[in-house]
Parts: sequence; structure tokens; C-alpha cells
Amino acid sequence: MGGVFLSKSLKIVQLNNRVPFPLNDGGNIATYYLAQHMTKAGHEVHLLCLNTDKHFQDPAQVKGIRTVNAVPHATRITPWGLLGSLFSAFPYNVKRFYSPDFETELIALLERLQPDVVQVEGSYMGMYVPLIRAHSNALVVLRSHNIEHQIWSRLANAETHVLKRWYLQNLSPKIKAYEDRSMHNFDAILAITPEDARYYHVQGFTGPVLHVPAGATVPAVMPDVPRTKALGFIGSLEWLPNLQGVEWFVKNCWPALHAAFPDKVFYIAGKHTPATWWVRQESGVQVLGEVENAQEFMASCQLFLVPLLSGGGMRIKIVEAMALKTPVVSTLIGAEGIAAEDGKEILLASDAEQMKEKIRFGWQHPEEAAHIGLQGAEVARNKYDWNTITQHLLAFYQQRIDTKKTVKTNE
Repeated sequence: MGGVFLSKSLKIVQLNNRVPFPLNDGGNIATYYLAQHMTKAGHEVHLLCLNTDKHFQDPAQVKGIRTVNAVPHATRITPWGLLGSLFSAFPYNVKRFYSPDFETELIALLERLQPDVVQVEGSYMGMYVPLIRAHSNALVVLRSHNIEHQIWSRLANAETHVLKRWYLQNLSPKIKAYEDRSMHNFDAILAITPEDARYYHVQGFTGPVLHVPAGATVPAVMPDVPRTKALGFIGSLEWLPNLQGVEWFVKNCWPALHAAFPDKVFYIAGKHTPATWWVRQESGVQVLGEVENAQEFMASCQLFLVPLLSGGGMRIKIVEAMALKTPVVSTLIGAEGIAAEDGKEILLASDAEQMKEKIRFGWQHPEEAAHIGLQGAEVARNKYDWNTITQHLLAFYQQRIDTKKTVKTNE
């Protein structure tokens, strides 16, 4: 498909709380590829991001965008910060991303560029909207990767450690209050799932809410690897929902599966693997750590597992696995926002018993599982193509900008 031909080239600033690289993280993928595709469509995209100590990256690795400016910033959690957060109504998770240096860079960029659109990647960066308003007449849009407080609320509900559960229960309502308050500062919201779009309407946001999913890159040539891995998971294990979900699966599902299928192996891949996992003793579980090629790993799996019990937004790894014709087995929460039907394009489970049942089915009926993989690839191709998603978004931007100009002229 070609680019979006609008009345003029738009000047778009994207704000992000980290450098969107490497491309092994859902948030990075969603931010980077949309910026790249808007650039390919002929628009002037400028990415301004924090470069955090936890995820520090050379911004030169982010290619295909007009400019990429990264402001170094320390976000590490401190005991004093955690303690102070208990007595503050402002959530610590958001406060950690405040940077005076970032404000200085943002003002300079806005005044020099005078952008048409400022696209704020994630609600945590919403604290900078008043500054944007003071130095720009741009359309200011929230790209909501997820409803943050829902992640922390679900983590709290699934947490068994008393103190951790208490802290998470203290944190999630603060994030909710911040999200519900700050959303009204935006001109429009881009929701990554239909469920998230409905949330903003229910909470009283009166502006336009557009469903803009993350896309998938459907490879022109499939990786030439055999499907030798019976079951595979890949994801960042520093993200608590991933860590929690894999722990749950290994404890509640894997023993029975491995007893019934002793020749099957569950492969766990992902960056930031906990040190204790390298000495795990579970039979039939192989910990790989960060793999060199995530696409080849997913293509080598007979079944791809998404065992999330918490989290929010959209799991891009599901769409990526689908694009590779790999059958996906997921919890209902893991597959939220994915337009795939259980038993047709994906296998879904609501609890441990269903999860075991769906995996057994995939192993015992490989031809039917392969057909589900083929159907999933059609979903990825038809509903999550980056070019189509970008066209839809840019047309929306042009329409909102034209409407804004018309209103201003009539005033």
C-alpha cells in the first residue's frame, strides 16, 4: 500500500518515556514503527524521549525518523521515593518521569518547529501537556498504550505477598485518579484496544477517541526454521505481568502437562531473566534468556504461550506470532484487544484447567493447530497491517486539524 496523501506534510512530535529500542518490547515496537511509517508516508516526525538509566540506549539506533533527541534521566526506584509516595496523592510511577532538562528540550523543539500534532506516548508523559499548551497551538493527542491503573490493580489482585499486595492496592487508585484527571487535557485519544476506547468514553472524555491498534510486520519470507519447540514464551521478564504469568503457568499448569507429555519442553525466552531462574529445577522447562532473533524463536514454536493474569493494552507479541503462522495459546486477559476468535484463529483459556486443555489439544491435533496458525496469519495481515493503520491515523489527524482551523476562523 502507498502512503497517505494529505493536503500538506504534517509536522508531528512524539513524546516517549524511553528510547524505543531495541525492538523486543511491545511499547518500543508500537512507538518506533508508527513513527517510521508516518515518516515513510511523507510526514516530518520528531521523536523526543527520556533516556532512562534503566533502559539507556544510543538514539542513533532509531532509524528512519526525521530527528531523535534523547534526554538522559534517572528513574531508578529509591527507598525514600517509595516511602514518600505513600504520603503523596501523586503516583510515584508518574513522578519518576519528570525531568526539568526534558522540559527545556521540549520548549525549544516546540518553539522551533511549531508542530501540527504532538503525540504523547502513554499517560505517564501527560504531565507535560500544560507545558505543550503554553508553547504550541498543536493538536495534542494521547496515544494510550494501555490503561495503566488496570495493570497495577490486576497485579494487586494476583499478588500473594501481603506487603506487596498492600503497596499495589495503595498505588493503583492513585494512578487511576491521575489518568482520569489528565485525560481531559488532551484534544483526542488514540486507544490501542476497543476495550480501552470504551473506558475513556465511560469515564467522561468528551473528545474523539480513535481505535489505533499496534501493527505487525508480516514477513515477505517466513523464517526458515523447523518447529522444534513444543511450547514457547518470549517477553521482557522485568515487566511484572510477564513474570507473574510465567510463574503462574509453571506452578499451576506445567506439572500436569509434563507428566502427560514427558517429551515436551517449555522454552522461556526474554531479557532480564531473574538470576534464580537459571538454576530452576522444573523438569521439562528450559530457560534461554534473551534470544538473538525473536522472530525465529516464535517461528520455531509449535505453540506460542501468553499466560498473562494482569496487564493491559494489547500484546503485540500475539500479532507477531500470528503473522508467523504460529498457533497462539493465551489467557483471556493476554488476548484483550486482539480481533481473533477462540478455536478459529487463537486458543483462549480462562483458567489453569482450560489452559492445560488448549495446550493438550494443540499437541494432540497438530494439523488443526496448524490451521489455526494459518487463520491467525490472515488476521495479522488483514487487520494489523502498519500501512493501513498509519493511513487511518493520518487521515484522522488531517480532519481534526482542518476542523480546528475552521472553528478558529469562525470565532
